[in-house]
Amino acid sequence: MRSGRVFWGLVMLLTGVVLLLEPLGIIPQDTNVWRFIWPGIIIFLGVWLLVVPVIYKGKKLDKENLTIPLDGATEARLRLKHGAGRLEVSSLDSSNNFLTGEFGGGVDQSVHHDSQILRVKLSAPSHEIPFGIQFEGLNWQVKVNRSIPTRLDIDTGASETILNLDDMKIAELNIDTGASSTRINLPSNAGFTRVSVESGAASVSIRVPTQVAARIQVESGLAGITVDQTRFIHNGHLYESPGYADALNKAEIFIKTGVGSLDVK
Repeated sequence: MRSGRVFWGLVMLLTGVVLLLEPLGIIPQDTNVWRFIWPGIIIFLGVWLLVVPVIYKGKKLDKENLTIPLDGATEARLRLKHGAGRLEVSSLDSSNNFLTGEFGGGVDQSVHHDSQILRVKLSAPSHEIPFGIQFEGLNWQVKVNRSIPTRLDIDTGASETILNLDDMKIAELNIDTGASSTRINLPSNAGFTRVSVESGAASVSIRVPTQVAARIQVESGLAGITVDQTRFIHNGHLYESPGYADALNKAEIFIKTGVGSLDVK
């Protein structure tokens, strides 16, 4: 039985017990029992959130292996909704499959074909206690076809994210992350790559291959920003490689970050 069902089952049981005490005469009939039920539920919820993770500490999450074939697709859209834990993305050398992976903690999948475009969404399952709390972080290792032009969207929480995209055809990369550590190696031979990173209290490191020109725009709160100005010349609100407009391989990078650090080199 899932612990979410246990939680709500206990809430209903306790509520029923309190309501039963009045007709049994244990609680005076002129007492408004609902004044006790709602505070009791809140107290029980607090105890549940504190005690259950301790009980399940060290619980191992199941691993799930997944393979998604290309089925004739010539381009792809991949969205990863990860959550907390560790996420690693690297390249897959295959003519038949778009994606393979090992998913510690499991994965929910949605796969659709739209003409020759493959659309894949992989999400963290909600199978622990209520409100998405998990006792052991997800550990995902995902390999994506290196030859297929792909748009990659990533949503993460308190996670460590490592994206080794050097030999992949990533046309667009969008990252939305919270309190995390994110390391990105951008593609070296993808033509044009558009990158958008929005982060909260995060550490973000981006490596731009030497043969790739870049135009970088940063909006920050209290982030410590380090950009290699020997490669990317600071001009107003932009950092830009000399010869960016005519470069064969280039990346347009937009970064919006709050508290944390940013390193681009």
